[in-house]
Amino acid sequence: MACIRPDGTLEPAARGVLKALALPQTVEEISRQLRMPVYRVRMSLRELSEAGLVVGEAEHYHATDAGRIRLAQDP
Repeated sequence: MACIRPDGTLEPAARGVLKALALPQTVEEISRQLRMPVYRVRMSLRELSEAGLVVGEAEHYHATDAGRIRLAQDP
């Protein structure tokens, strides 16, 4: 399941992950907050990271400036 649709909009799960990353969080924290399986969070983080919307430092992830902009622009 892709996080970013062909038209460039975010899937609901990706939008949730980006919203959760207003503050740095671990995969487990995001999983608990969103009630989403860890494997889905990891998959979303990987795809969002490849798109330059999320960055991971140590075990914590946070939204990049581009991620915050995309979230604000996404319907």
